[in-house]
Parts: sequence; structure tokens; C-alpha cells
Amino acid sequence: MTRLFLLCAMTLVVVAASPAQNVIRVPPQSERLAEGEADAEAPEAEAVVAETAAESAVHAPDPSANYPTRDWGNIYIGTWQIRQFDRVYNEGGVEAWNIGYKSLDEKIAGFIARPRIRIDPSTGKPDTRYPAIILCHDGPWGVSRSYRDFAIEMAKRGYVVAASSYRGNRGLEGQSQGTREFGKREVIDVLQLTQLIRKEEYVDSLRMIIIGQGEGGLIAAQSIGRSNIFRGAVLMSPYLFSASPQFGYAGIQRFAAVTARNFGRRWSEGELVRGMHDRDAFRFAHKISTPTLIITPAGFAGSDEVARWTAILDRNNVQNTVLRYPGVGEGFFWASGAPFTSGEARSGAWENITRWITAYAPPN
Repeated sequence: MTRLFLLCAMTLVVVAASPAQNVIRVPPQSERLAEGEADAEAPEAEAVVAETAAESAVHAPDPSANYPTRDWGNIYIGTWQIRQFDRVYNEGGVEAWNIGYKSLDEKIAGFIARPRIRIDPSTGKPDTRYPAIILCHDGPWGVSRSYRDFAIEMAKRGYVVAASSYRGNRGLEGQSQGTREFGKREVIDVLQLTQLIRKEEYVDSLRMIIIGQGEGGLIAAQSIGRSNIFRGAVLMSPYLFSASPQFGYAGIQRFAAVTARNFGRRWSEGELVRGMHDRDAFRFAHKISTPTLIITPAGFAGSDEVARWTAILDRNNVQNTVLRYPGVGEGFFWASGAPFTSGEARSGAWENITRWITAYAPPN
């Protein structure tokens, strides 16, 4: 391990965190998917004082909570099918459901929020097609309350929002089959859900966005390297790894901490490199064409990896913007309480995120 870390120290270039930019870059009017109003200034990402512990804590489900369980053996789910189970929200023209689907022969739980679908009696089909957001969560707790709040809020704004509770996760939607792998085959779980969502007659597959936080940011970064279906992406405090010496084994120290925390032991140098190869966000970065917004705290531990990764996008003239917010932690986006409402930095970040979403996948 010492030899590899010395190599990293020799090759990595540390980029100092800069203040958040005042205005996010959105596509010119001529590049929009649909005509809309001329660009207006996005809200400033201002320096803020540290929030209280209650405000800044990321909501994690209580391990002792009585989460629902499903006997997957008694539930048939076809390969190209989304099964709706419990309707958990039904207000103001928006519905939300716990769902299940198949990915690599494992039955995966998930969550979907959407405007109430109206059927045109003359055609028997939905009378409206909505833009869609694929939401990639952080951590092993599935689609927790904060993510659900965001999904329901965006459904009120005219989006279909779907989230996978990746393999091995257990949350409010139940326990997914399989074993947690931290950003490995979880990418397949997300891309499979994306394929299923885009097949729905009420979804406009030409207006799809992917959003990810932490581990979900790693999954989203790999997804836009493997698929060009997404018109925009938002990565929040993402993990970004590379197994290539060309990028200085980017993120290896963070990956060592991740593996020790998630897999119960410290991995050898060879295991770390092989593991990063399986989760490499840089390998297909040269293929990315998706405009990407990245939001992090100032002084983010992964700032160097972000700088190296976005440099690839810059070389290929792919639209990208990095916003850094001082005085907050990595999970301030999902702090307790509904998004858009509390915490100055969080409100500013979410306003910039929603501007990015509506610029690249405008609602009806």
C-alpha cells in the first residue's frame, strides 16, 4: 500500500476549493429541449455559518424501525416489469408507491412518485408524457424520507421520479435481494430501472435527468458514462474512483476508507486497485455527453477527484459546473426536513439544482 500511496502523492495535483460560483451555467436558449423564458441569474451560493447539528444531520432511518418485509419468492416480477406495491402518498394530484423490479435476476425494491396519470378514453393511453428523474441515494438505508420528500416535491412540479433501493439495501420500501457492493452492480440496478421507466407510456424518454448523492453520485457518474439517455446530471458530493495511474489512482484513500467501513476489513493494495476498476468513474468519462452539475461543500475531501474528472469533460467540451458551499457538511442537501424550505445553503443548492433540471428537462 505504501508504494501506491507514494505514487499518488507524486502524481496528484491538489486543487484548492474555491468559493461557489454566483451563477450556474445553463444551456443557451437555442439548445433547450423546449422553448422557455430567457435565462435569469441563479441564486448566489453564499457563505453561511455552520448549521446546528439537528439541521445539518443527514436523515438515516432508525435501525430498529419496523421496515416492511416481502417474501420475494411468492412475488412474480417479469424482467421488463415494475410492480407497484404500497401506495404511500396520494395528495394534490401526486401519487407515490413502493415498487419492485428485477435486475440481474435479483428482485430490487424501490420508490416512484409521479403526477396522477390520466387516461385519454379515445386512445386508452395516458394523455400526457412527463419528464423523468432517476434518483440515486447514498448509504445502505434505501430510499429514506429525505429522498422521498424530494421525489414528491418534484412530482408536484410535473416530474416522474424513480429511485432504486439497490441490491442488499433495506429501507422504507423493504429489503432488496442480493449483496451490497458499493457502486458496482448497483449501477446495473439503476440502469435497469431507467430502462423500465423510459418504457412507461407516461414518460418522455427524451427528457430524463439523473441525480446522485455520495455513493449515488458515483453510480450516476458511471451511468452517464455508459448511457447517453440522460439529458442532464447532478452529482452531489460524489465518490469518484479511478484504477488508472493516468489519473493517479484517483480516490484511493477514500476508497480504502469505504471498503473498511462497508466490508469489515482493510483491503490489500491489489484488492483496492481491482475494486476501483470495477467502480471506475473515469474509464468511460471520455464518452460522456451529458451536461453535469456538481455540488459539494467547500473543502470537500473528494475535490481533487472532481477536478480531474471534470477536466475530462472540459477537454470534450461537455457542459459542466461545480458549485461549492462553505460552512456545511457533505450531506447538507438531505438534512432533516423537507428540501427547498430550511437552511440557507440547502435552499440555495436546491434552487440551483432545480434550475439545472428545468433547463435540460423542462416540465410540461
